[in-house]
Amino acid sequence: MVTSLRGYNPYLLFIFIMRLDKFLAEKHSASRQYIQKLIKEGRVLSDGTPAQKDQRITPNAVITIDWPSLVSPNVEPENIPLEILYQDEDLAVINKPAGLVSHPYGRITSGTLVNALLYHLKDLSGIGGVQRPGIVHRLDKETSGLMVVAKNDFSHRFLSEEFRGHRVDKRYLAFVQGVIPWSEQEVVIPIRHREDDWTAMTFGFRKGRESQTMVRVKRTFPSASLVEVYPKTGRTHQVRVVMDFLGFPLIGDKRYGGKNPFERLIARQALHAASLSFRHPRTGQTLSFSIPLPPDLEKLRQDLTILKI
Repeated sequence: MVTSLRGYNPYLLFIFIMRLDKFLAEKHSASRQYIQKLIKEGRVLSDGTPAQKDQRITPNAVITIDWPSLVSPNVEPENIPLEILYQDEDLAVINKPAGLVSHPYGRITSGTLVNALLYHLKDLSGIGGVQRPGIVHRLDKETSGLMVVAKNDFSHRFLSEEFRGHRVDKRYLAFVQGVIPWSEQEVVIPIRHREDDWTAMTFGFRKGRESQTMVRVKRTFPSASLVEVYPKTGRTHQVRVVMDFLGFPLIGDKRYGGKNPFERLIARQALHAASLSFRHPRTGQTLSFSIPLPPDLEKLRQDLTILKI
């Protein structure tokens, strides 16, 4: 695939895009890390010469990308039970169960959502690479609920732009520790990676990226609350970090929740992607989906009603 920079305003290229990896990631709706991997493997050429990781773009350059094959020989289709709520030629909407990792990483090449998708769906977008076919957005391993999957590159690019432009409506239901005294609050805080653990996030102004989250209290219990959370931005672990910042961490969240007095009630973080609304990439029609709490969270709701912890 050839990407030409001819026609772009040179001033805007240097001021706003600057690095080649960032530009290609945004143009092709791929992760910056994945583009950097392709550059490292020599799959990205700039005017016929292998590009460098920290290379800056130049006006009129012709960039060639040798995209790898869609499916890695190490990632096999697996008959993992998967509830598909909707699908057409462009996309599918699935209900991801808790405990299922979204895609392979490191030495994990089996037992993931991608393995299940390769088995249940005929076609998947290849933009995410051999480890992430079809994956437009992710849910944490222990989070259950709705995800949209791209079945071709056209849909992947469109949906990625919708997510990036904050035009996808995602609503979560979460059970949190403590009785929240207010009914609704919008939370705007910067979120960044923790310096001592790159896989964890935290509140912080230095190097932090702004997050916007609306939190509404649906119900309170003797020692807990059920909230609906609407993340307007898409920061990593945003819901979990925001609720911990507010002083009401998710029940069962081992990373951000601290000591868990509800440990005997549920073994995972009590977070569920309950509704999802987005524009269809081909028709422009708004598609909306919602699903009830899964059995383990429904049982938690009942237990919190009668127990005083």
